[in-house]
Amino acid sequence: MQILYLTTTLCGSLACPLAGLTAPQTMGKKKSKIQARHESRDRQNQLIAEALAKKKLQDKAEYKGNKKRKEILYLSKFLYPSVFTSRAIRCHSEHKVKNYDECKQVLHLIKHLFINYPVPLFLYRAVLNERGENLVFGNTTPKDEQLEREQLLEWFYSAARGDSLAKQMQGILNKKEVHWFLQAPNQNSVCKNLFWAKCRAVAMPEKICNYLVEDFCRGDWRNRLGSRIDSIVTFYAANWMEMGRWEVYDINFFILDMLSDPKFSLQGRSLKSIRELTIRWRQGVHVGSLTKFQSWRRDFDFWEVKRNGLLVQVGELTSNRELAVEGRIQRHCVFTYTSDCINGASRIFSMRFKSISGDGHIGDELSRLTIEVDPRMRQVVQVRGRLNSIASADQEQWLKRWAADHGLKLCDQN
Repeated sequence: MQILYLTTTLCGSLACPLAGLTAPQTMGKKKSKIQARHESRDRQNQLIAEALAKKKLQDKAEYKGNKKRKEILYLSKFLYPSVFTSRAIRCHSEHKVKNYDECKQVLHLIKHLFINYPVPLFLYRAVLNERGENLVFGNTTPKDEQLEREQLLEWFYSAARGDSLAKQMQGILNKKEVHWFLQAPNQNSVCKNLFWAKCRAVAMPEKICNYLVEDFCRGDWRNRLGSRIDSIVTFYAANWMEMGRWEVYDINFFILDMLSDPKFSLQGRSLKSIRELTIRWRQGVHVGSLTKFQSWRRDFDFWEVKRNGLLVQVGELTSNRELAVEGRIQRHCVFTYTSDCINGASRIFSMRFKSISGDGHIGDELSRLTIEVDPRMRQVVQVRGRLNSIASADQEQWLKRWAADHGLKLCDQN
């Protein structure tokens, strides 16, 4: 009869043929209603936990997504060279998959086929096709930053075999620059890391190198800089220690604007003369911006959210006049992005924070952020407040929400 009682209790509300039988009265102290309720709840929780565990095991057994070991034929679709190429140092048939992650499987295949010595991850772009770059890096190399594929492959093969990369890159980078090239950031394209290596080789801190790459390597920067890259690097190497944090940004934007003139050069110029030119340029840039109206199409809708007495609005700036006004209020040189906006390489937004009173009245503007988006990469690449300050923690939360609503990725803004 004890067995019959337990069976009836566990069945509960289930359709059990024994559920209608009455349990016998047991000897001893009768349980209180609270104790009975707790025991019933514990039994229910146990049954739920067992059901969830069973479902989890079932789902895991049925899952066939990217966590399936792929065949060589499938993985080869992400590579630019064939797995049968004579440049391979090992036979593809000897490759054994040791991971379930699709991205790691592709990288492991590359290591098996070509690599004897460590190669920086960004240089893997040489042997990845467009589909492979998207899988490994989440993006593809912009067309204006693409180098000759055969040249890239030779650099990759030399590094992978342990040959002299300095010989392969002779005339492009010197030995010291090649050393830093192999330690460049993996998130950059190969082309950007050529510029980064030149900056790092002249003893500039990594943070300054990143700032220069971020500011100068935009749009069709290779043609704009041309043969003036070395003079730009030399100027910053000699003067960066004397520049204030915000002064670096101002001078960067001045030089970027002046690079549109093929006769402009930094060679032989002192920091004092560049400072004077930058001040005069800042005073005249907004006057010049109003002489010729230029506009471009709007790609993003206006965005607005009200919460806890705060109104947050984000609008896209679609003319050189709007950029000029934004730059004058924020005291930075966003106006210099006019050509990038016209060419479709950048999109600029203004995120404004305003107060709302209890009766719904919108008050004065509290602060604002200027946001640059790369429309090709669908990524927020730069965010600056007044005087080129970085966003606060609260502002970053709103930035993340706006970016998520528009399907944009965020990069590190520090």
